[in-house]
Amino acid sequence: MPQTQAPYRYKRLTSTATTRLVQIQPSTASGAGLVVDIVEAFPSGRVEYDALSYTWGTAAPDKPVVVANNVDRRLLVTDNLARAMRRFRHPTETVSLWIDQLCIDQSNDRERSRQVAMMGTIYRAARKVIVWLGGDDDGSQSQPVNLRPGLRLAGQILEKLREDPGLKFDWSTSCGGSGGGGAALPRAGNKPWQALAAILRRPWFGRMWVIQEVVLSSCIEVYCGREMFTWEEVGKIVDYLDCDEYRAYNVRNSELVTELPFSRINRIKKQHEQGVRPDLFELMLACRHFGATDERDKIYALLELGEHDITPDYSMTPRDVFVDFAARTIQMAQQRRHCCEYGAANPHHFSCCIEGLKDRDKYLRIMTMLCCAGATNQRQTLRCSERLPSWVPDWTQPLKVRPFCFWGSKTFAAGGNEYGEIRVQDGGSRLSVPGKLFDTVRAAGSVNLNLTTITDAKAERELIAQWYAECDRIVAQNHFPYPVTGKAARVVLKKILERNGISLTPPPSTPAAAPAHQHRPQHQTRRSSGNLIDDLASPLWVLPDQHYESTMGVAVGRVLFLTTAGYMGLAPHGTRDGDVVFVVLGCDIPFVLRPAGVTDSDGSGGVGGGGGGHGYVLLGECFVYKAMDGEAMRDDSKAVQDVTII
Repeated sequence: MPQTQAPYRYKRLTSTATTRLVQIQPSTASGAGLVVDIVEAFPSGRVEYDALSYTWGTAAPDKPVVVANNVDRRLLVTDNLARAMRRFRHPTETVSLWIDQLCIDQSNDRERSRQVAMMGTIYRAARKVIVWLGGDDDGSQSQPVNLRPGLRLAGQILEKLREDPGLKFDWSTSCGGSGGGGAALPRAGNKPWQALAAILRRPWFGRMWVIQEVVLSSCIEVYCGREMFTWEEVGKIVDYLDCDEYRAYNVRNSELVTELPFSRINRIKKQHEQGVRPDLFELMLACRHFGATDERDKIYALLELGEHDITPDYSMTPRDVFVDFAARTIQMAQQRRHCCEYGAANPHHFSCCIEGLKDRDKYLRIMTMLCCAGATNQRQTLRCSERLPSWVPDWTQPLKVRPFCFWGSKTFAAGGNEYGEIRVQDGGSRLSVPGKLFDTVRAAGSVNLNLTTITDAKAERELIAQWYAECDRIVAQNHFPYPVTGKAARVVLKKILERNGISLTPPPSTPAAAPAHQHRPQHQTRRSSGNLIDDLASPLWVLPDQHYESTMGVAVGRVLFLTTAGYMGLAPHGTRDGDVVFVVLGCDIPFVLRPAGVTDSDGSGGVGGGGGGHGYVLLGECFVYKAMDGEAMRDDSKAVQDVTII
């Protein structure tokens, strides 16, 4: 194809109610160049079309597409899109598709904003949604995987389920289950399961936009190479794997299980079909781990599914979009008169209610947002002008610490039953919060119990042992009876660990180190990652039952700390002497703040001027023993004041 063809130039749409459609011209040669017409159309007009759901990929667009109805001008598309267009091209008929990469002028922010606002209409009007997972032989470039055994295994599972609909994967033996006819399924860890796991790991499943694309469609076909499955068939395969036994056998606390992206999408889809329209903030919490190339789409991709008053605006920076969303969330929580709880704290339970929103419910929403924010959960590599205020959640980052409010078994009321107004100030750069400065941190641990990079059992045990040893060192610094109770510090440490479900002792030094992914059936517990896909691909090494929550639970990302008055508790990793504990009126959980202008220990610098007079940086939430049930609010020696968080 000549590379001298002029680039295609988009014509302005003639109506705010129209979009474009791509009409792929037929060809009998699979390797023939892609030739299309791009036409303007109303989504519900006379031209029927399918909507393509796919991932752009990370590579720059470099595959040519000729636009025949525009003097043979040329467009460049990504490799994954070019593969999809060839896969769905018909040998004798024109195929009409809606494809975001081609149907929206990506260089025109105004058009992008309008088209994104129309996405619901576009997907509802489509005949069906075609999901393109990619080819069946193009796995990870670093570790190529032949996916065909996984596709065959998927077919075998469906065949067995047709004969025995109640069949479930046997996680106790890591085999496919004995029900149904035909040959037995292989054990987990074998190549077919590795290939199936690779399919379920395809980037499509983790893309933010696909949630809306699937939820709004009544007919979905999922393609991987030449194979096609209906959405319902994929659901049956996932349900066969993601069963109650997986939660009971592999993990001791179901809150620690990572829900499969497919399961999360399907759960939202089923709720939508039942007429549930969740609040956008709750939806954001449920979908935080889904990714988007354009950071603004972390919010915009969900607008059609949730209650909100936001209009997409691609002229805004990602920082401004996140700040605006946080400010609206706080303001709406204090103004609205209805609520829709969507189960973000426990994604396995969804409910919707329309009723008066009580003061405590307002604060629960604001508290949850603040618990998901904090400097410890934000990127620190950005230029100062791009950094978010510390009270604004950074939706591009996974939470480093699971908030206390997400642990359904833990109930607190640190802020008592009085409430004050939380105000967004200075165009979103500051947040004024009423509460009490409870105490100042005197010492804090520095061992980060982050197990995501651990490669063997010995290394994990050593890290956990270091965390416990550091707790002992901090306890040794507290020579006085504990405030309120008069108990010894070591007794209080035991209470802190017990209340938060953390083992009272470090793990034993045995069993000896074992390579990651080595099956150790001689031990009583199979150490699970909590991620079903990872466990399918590789049986893992073991860890004793009583230490599971110590490694995967509340302790992760937190350290023990000691205050000047002798209080102890758990705070985000990175907390240090000079930080303050702040109890917000009406909020269940205290927070750790740092006086603005205090530099980080790595020399990266702080924010604002010196001292609390210029405001505080929010680090994250904390647990303080004997300060979680309104004790600070009943202490008249501490005055309520408005604190500025920047």
